Amino acid sequence: MKMHNFLLCMIGFILFSGISLATAPSSGLKPDFPNLLYTQYIPSLLTIPTASQLTKIADIGGRTNTIIFKDYYVCANEGRNLVIIDLSDPTTPQLMSKLQLGESFITNLFVSGEKALACTEFSGTYIIDLTNPYTPVIIGHIPAIGIVYETYFAGNYAYLAEGKNGFNIYDITNPEQPQTVYHNADSTYNIRINGAFCYTCSGSKITELNVNNPASPQIITEFKLGFDNARMLYLHNN
Repeated sequence: MKMHNFLLCMIGFILFSGISLATAPSSGLKPDFPNLLYTQYIPSLLTIPTASQLTKIADIGGRTNTIIFKDYYVCANEGRNLVIIDLSDPTTPQLMSKLQLGESFITNLFVSGEKALACTEFSGTYIIDLTNPYTPVIIGHIPAIGIVYETYFAGNYAYLAEGKNGFNIYDITNPEQPQTVYHNADSTYNIRINGAFCYTCSGSKITELNVNNPASPQIITEFKLGFDNARMLYLHNN
């Protein structure tokens, strides 16, 4: 557990040659930013003895574009598969499980508690029980409207940014029968949630909503960006 906590707070590098776990001086990193690293090649474990030198210490899989830490393991996508990898010893990562989700690539993952949301290009969004990471179980499915660019869930609600298909909120109290409780037709590519507040990005504007009642979000304010191709949204100290 100590090793995992160390890795989690230290990782902050985007390495275009692979998803990487890296150690580095913490003074140069911002732990409030997501620990998501992107690649289309082979993910690797790396140590960083200096700011300008990288040393690979292990490989952990195939084509990957999302990795999320949980306890002593990570959840990542490998094409259309959800893979869970034991990092108790980061020099010898061990595959714990691999679960195929539909017939299209996974585009986004979100993990909270013992559940994960895995979004795919055209196969919809899967709700997965991670109680036993050696045998993850699909417990629900939200049919595809289009590509899901980003997802988030809080409590019993899943929030999906579905690009030109808008922003949708689903009640997943019963994951076998997700229910749409809110739809906004505005293009939405990013979502962030902080308590009762939700922030969405349409590419040209950021919208702040009160989602204290997820079935009836209330727009608080909208901020126009002056351009229309924004694709990343982060929160920092409220």
